[in-house]
Amino acid sequence: YEWLAGYESIAPSMRPLLKPTDRILVVGCGNSPFTAALYDDGFKNVTSIDFSPTVIKAMAARHAEARPELKWLTMDMLDLKFDDESFDVVIDKAAMDALMTDEGSVWDPAQATRDAADAMCRESSRVLVKGGGVFICVSFAQPHFRIKYLEAFGEVGEDRVVERYDWTLQPHTVIGDGGCLESFIYTALRR
Repeated sequence: YEWLAGYESIAPSMRPLLKPTDRILVVGCGNSPFTAALYDDGFKNVTSIDFSPTVIKAMAARHAEARPELKWLTMDMLDLKFDDESFDVVIDKAAMDALMTDEGSVWDPAQATRDAADAMCRESSRVLVKGGGVFICVSFAQPHFRIKYLEAFGEVGEDRVVERYDWTLQPHTVIGDGGCLESFIYTALRR
């Protein structure tokens, strides 16, 4: 099920960040057709994770024949079971958004939400290759609500370097026509 920007609307902004040989991790994949579309667009080395074994089992069965190289694993994105520097790209398509369900005030988020987002960013950075790994966050959250999480709540230095995550934030991209259902792509490059 696709509840946030489909692949076709994201791809033009995302393709320049990807290479067909990249090892790609999709966190919080759910039952979205995003991973399949990524594969069909030429990116074959994709591992998708979700904490729901039911979802992972269904997605693996759904794509086993047509997309046999795809990997589907039950895993918590806050505690990744991969070695350091295992991926060239980590893609979060609304996974961080899902962490925000108990955020409380967007102006003063609950500590548990801040901690979960921090764990997600730390783990995503850890599994990215140093010197150019790419973190891509696709979200419905506007910049003033999402960037603070990617900046570790103000721990951003010169040139948008976030030491805590050892990455550099890039300018965000807006997807949509200016209406109320815009999506945003946030990227960070691993140092």
